[in-house]
Amino acid sequence: MPKNSRMGRQVKEWRGGPKYNKLSIIGKGAFAVVWKITDKFDGVPFAAKELEKRTFIKNGILDIKIDMEMKIMQKIQHVSTIVAYSGT
Repeated sequence: MPKNSRMGRQVKEWRGGPKYNKLSIIGKGAFAVVWKITDKFDGVPFAAKELEKRTFIKNGILDIKIDMEMKIMQKIQHVSTIVAYSGT
């Protein structure tokens, strides 16, 4: 169910999709929330960073900061890190 934003627009909330269960907030920043999620099949826990797209929009144009954030996340390679996924 969409929730209201500060600007009166409807915001579609990601609920984990068909593959994950969204459990709780791990952390919050200026433009992102990190969620604790689990795999629906085997229950393995993960963290999912959800970027707030509207905070990157200025004058109807997507700010370059979101591109930089995605490039940084895609370059991170660590045993505890999953690849960056751009979902809807």
